Amino acid sequence: MTDPTRLEPKNGDFVAYLDKLQQESLEELRRSAGSGAASVSAPEASPSSVREMAAEVFRQIKPKTAEELPRHEPLNPQPQPRPQLSRSRSVADEFRNAPAAGSARTGSTGTARKKQPFLVFIGNVLMMAGVMAFVVAANEDIEMLAPPSVFLAFAGFILSAFASKRR
Repeated sequence: MTDPTRLEPKNGDFVAYLDKLQQESLEELRRSAGSGAASVSAPEASPSSVREMAAEVFRQIKPKTAEELPRHEPLNPQPQPRPQLSRSRSVADEFRNAPAAGSARTGSTGTARKKQPFLVFIGNVLMMAGVMAFVVAANEDIEMLAPPSVFLAFAGFILSAFASKRR
């Protein structure tokens, strides 16, 4: 089939061409079977050899019993005792003396956190509103909205910076 002249039929009838190729392949297989080459009835493919091969595979993948597994020494043959913690106060006393979890001045770790001033929040809101208005003005070609939005963002930045420095 490596002959490039045989890639396409001369008359365009592909069905007849494929039938002819299949017939030639069948004849080659018959000739090779008659000449003593490997055939389907070879002893390598007999049912008994297939059963033997399957039994060997199952024997190899079968889980091993405890006697067949190798013995290993434990990593830590003498476990070390855990140190006992001495408690002078009970857990109830600790909870009674602990600061309230819902307190505004403490976080989840118990450390004091600073409250953000209201002016910082207002400055951040103004800055975001100015940037969003500028993006809308740029996308919608509204040139009249661009200068006030830049001014709004700049004023929000200044207010936020001023309130942060004041703390």
